[in-house]
Formats: sequence, structure tokens, C-alpha cells
Amino acid sequence: MRKRRLIGRLYPSYLLVTLAALLAIGGFASYSINGFYHQSLGDDLLVRARLLGPLVLQGLARDPAGMQEEARSWAELAGAHVTVLYPDGRVMADSNRRPEPGANQIDRPEIRAAKRSGEGRAIGYSAPLRERVMSVALPVYSDGGMAAIIRLGVPLTFIQRSLWFFNARLLLGGAVIAVLAALVSWFMAQRIARPLAVMRRGADRFAQGDFAERLAVPDLEEFASLAEAMNRMAAQLDERIRTVISQRNLQEAVLASMVEGVLAVDVEDTIVALNQAAGRLLGVDVEETVGHGLADVVSNAAIQWFVGHVRSASGPVEEEVVLHERGGQVLHMHGSVLRDARGHAMGAAIVLHDLTQLRRLEQVRQDFVANVSHELRTPITSIKGFVETIQQHAQNDPEELDRFLKIIGKQADRLAAILEDLLALSRMEQEGGRMELVLESVALKTCLQSAVQICSHKAVEKGVSVVVQCEDGLTARVNGPLFEQALANLLDNAVKYSESGKTVFIAAERTNGDLTVSVRDEGCGIAPEHLPRLFERFYRVDKARSRAMGGTGLGLAIVKHIVHVHRGRVEVESAPGKGSTFRIVLPAR
Repeated sequence: MRKRRLIGRLYPSYLLVTLAALLAIGGFASYSINGFYHQSLGDDLLVRARLLGPLVLQGLARDPAGMQEEARSWAELAGAHVTVLYPDGRVMADSNRRPEPGANQIDRPEIRAAKRSGEGRAIGYSAPLRERVMSVALPVYSDGGMAAIIRLGVPLTFIQRSLWFFNARLLLGGAVIAVLAALVSWFMAQRIARPLAVMRRGADRFAQGDFAERLAVPDLEEFASLAEAMNRMAAQLDERIRTVISQRNLQEAVLASMVEGVLAVDVEDTIVALNQAAGRLLGVDVEETVGHGLADVVSNAAIQWFVGHVRSASGPVEEEVVLHERGGQVLHMHGSVLRDARGHAMGAAIVLHDLTQLRRLEQVRQDFVANVSHELRTPITSIKGFVETIQQHAQNDPEELDRFLKIIGKQADRLAAILEDLLALSRMEQEGGRMELVLESVALKTCLQSAVQICSHKAVEKGVSVVVQCEDGLTARVNGPLFEQALANLLDNAVKYSESGKTVFIAAERTNGDLTVSVRDEGCGIAPEHLPRLFERFYRVDKARSRAMGGTGLGLAIVKHIVHVHRGRVEVESAPGKGSTFRIVLPAR
């Protein structure tokens, strides 16, 4: 179908445009006549003011104080309200009323205009007369200076009445034209506005992000082209927005899934991006951080300095910082400058790595190597020394030889115990995350009694009683041999550090579904500073006493790992002189 051109529909309305133009001309004519009358009246008042100028100068020369009476005669002469002012705006005389003390009219617009340009005029509302008044002001000069200001004012009642009749006729003609114009305009507006309204509603949907619907194409060629262009624009915007959203979601997913923390700032150190990992490392809320200044969010001076250094650097920068306010957390920071497509710097991006655990593991490894070396060197040195003694002095002395051989055997046993514990600990560490425990339902009382039986000979030798507290029928799904080994290690320590005549209690109970097994002794207790490190390998509270009692320093470390592979936790409570309580807590299965 051939589309009709817009001009074909608009042409008939040109006549109406003409009539509207006539109405506009009428309005302009009314405005012009109003202006002409006001201009003529203002010019006339200025002429009257100039005629009063000499009279005012004469009055000033005679008696300025007596000008109030003369002002009334001047008002009759000029046919207007007369006010005489000092150059500073103070009222000298007023034809209508005696001026009030301190009365000042310097702020009136006609007065300001007169002082500025030599004459002034203004139209305003007079409260006493309750009608509009035209006022003019004219300075009066004497001896080269301004002596006074004359202000004349007349009501606009007569002019307004005359103009009213004129405007009434214009209004009547304008009303007729307006009715005709309204009818035709309504008709034309319907024809033109309908497709425009449809496209406006479509544009509103596009602006709100709804690109599912497309605009209907009108039968007007110009509107059809516009609608088709808007539909193409909507399709392109929809595609680009989908691409941007997809890229943004991908970016957010990547940042959120990163183990490393990512921090980005602009050139003013305002945070523009921060992932969850960075929030955790810095101890800040991600939602409340973006958009704030770095100094307002991160109080660490080293991090602030590093970010500033990255922004001014020419290449990547690396630094390691210790956050003492976060318990000695170690962060490795890698930063580089952010640049736009034209290469201009737009901020900095910082990648944060948490090295705290790594540094701790390095320290543990160093301590482990040193402790292993020390623990193995002691029995080896002892064995070597006694072998040399036997070779040199005791070969022919059976008693000495037997004593030295017993010592060597004891040291060899100690060395074997250390190696056995090390191997067991190593196996559990290597298999801890992958170990598939063979779990079975075990009677806890039987398991506790078996652990007691393992340590019974040591308890009997030291005169220490072991009491089992466990309900009959209480069971748990555990690996029996491993669990017995953990309990035996705890009992062995409890017996080892208990005095003769003391009692060691081993108890089991179920609370809120969790299984708790506790070993409590009445020994010497442990100082608080030692408690956090008790389960480290080779860590001893009293090293000399521990070695003298035959300990390897690995028992509690083995307990910790056994409990760990059971997905539980081990706790300790102790105080010097009050004994110690070790608890194994296994979650409900």
C-alpha cells in the first residue's frame, strides 16, 4: 500500500494557521496599545516633573522644612501625587500625607533608575489607593550636584478603562477564532498525535529496558520511517545490553569465584570494585565499601601507600604486608595501573593473596625439621657414645657392658617409637583429606575400657587410678583402632603427668546428638600460654620432664589428626595446679 505523505494531511490546516496568526496579531496589537498608553503617560509625567524642578529648587532655597505645604500646590499644578526626596531617598515632602520620621524610598525601582540613568518609571500597586499606579522619578540638580528627586504618581484607572473596552472587542473576535481553531486543531491533533503517542509509549518501554515488543508502523511515510528506525534501534540496544549484561555477569562470577582478593580504585583512590575474597582479607563489607575512599575503608597505612605507589608506577609492583590489627595476617599484594583504550591511567588494580597459612606452615616445617633433628640426634648420640665406651673400656666388664647395652636398647626403643609415630602421623597427614574411614558402630564403654587396658601397666606402676564413666549401650560410629589409639594417647599423657594416688577420669556422653569423650586428670596443669600449641608436633611444656618420661612429643599431634579424619575437634582446658581436661567432640552421624 502506497503511504501518504504528511504534507497531504497538513495542507488543509494552513487556513487555520492563518486565523491563529490573526489572533496573535490581535494580541500583539493589544499589547502594543497598552505599551503606547503607558509610555505616553510616563513621558507626560516626566514633562510635568521637569516643570516642577525649578519650583522645588526655589523651595529648597527658601525653607526645605516648609516644602510640605508647597507639595500640595505642586500636586494640584501637576495633577499627580508629588513626593520630594533627598538624594539618599529620605522623604522631604509628600502631597498626600506628612512624611513619617525616617521614611525612605531609596529601594523603589523608579528611584534607583533615576539615580542610575537620570530618569525612572515604574508601575506598581498602591495599597492606600487599592489600584495600580504609574510612578516616575526625576533628579533635580543644583550647582552641579543632585539636590533632590521628584517623584510623580498617577492612578491607571482611566487608561485601564479605555484599554478594557479595546481588549473586550479583541477578545470577542479572538474567542470566535479560538473556537474555530480548537475544532480544527482537535481534528488535526487526533490525526497526528495518535501515531506519535504510540511511538512515545514504545519509546518509554525501550527506556525502561523492555525490548520484547516492537512499534507498529503507521501509514504515514515520515512516521513509518521513524517507527522502523526506533525498532532497529531497540533491536540493537537489546543485543548490546544482553552482551553487556552477559559480560558483567561473567566478570562478577569470575571475581566472586576467585580465591585471590581483587581491589580496584580510580585516580582519586575511590574503590570501584571489590570482590568477596578481598572483603574477607581486609575485614570489610563489600556492599558498604564500593564508592567510598580507600582511606575511609582500609586503615592500614602500608596498603594505602602501596595503592598510591602502584598508581604512580610504570609497571607491576609487588609487596608483602603484615596486618597486625588482624592478628598478624600476611598479605602478598600485586598491583598494576588500570588504563583505558587510549592508554590513559584511570586507577589501579590490586590482587591480594593470603600467605598467612603458608608462612605458618613454613614456620611449622622449620620447627619440625629442627625438632626432628634434635629428637633423633639425642638417642643416636647416646647410642654412639655408649658403643664407643663399650669398645674402649667395658668389653671386659660384664656388669658395665650389660648396663650400657640396656641403655643403648632403651635409646633404640625411643628412636623406634619416634620413627613409628612419625610414620603414623605422616600417613594420616597424607591421607587425611582422602582417607575413607571404615566406620562401625562401637560400644563406647568397651572402647574406653580397651584404651584403659593399654595404659593400665603405667597406671599401676605410678599408683594412679583410672575411672571409666560411660552409660551402658552408648554407641558411636567410629574407626575402632584409630579411636582407641587417640584415647590411649590422651590417657597415657594423663597418667604420665599425674602424681601417685591421683585419679584419671575418662567419660563419654552424648549432648544434642554430638559425642563428647573427655579425659580429666588431677595433675600439675598447663599454663595458658602453652595451650594454643599443645597439638603441634614435638611441642613440650616441660621438655626435660617429657623426655625423662619417655615421650616422643607426637602423641597429641596424632590425637588431633585422628579426630580430624573423624570430622571432629579436640579441646583442652587446664590451669596450673588444677589438672587438665581434654575433650574429643564428634558430630552426630
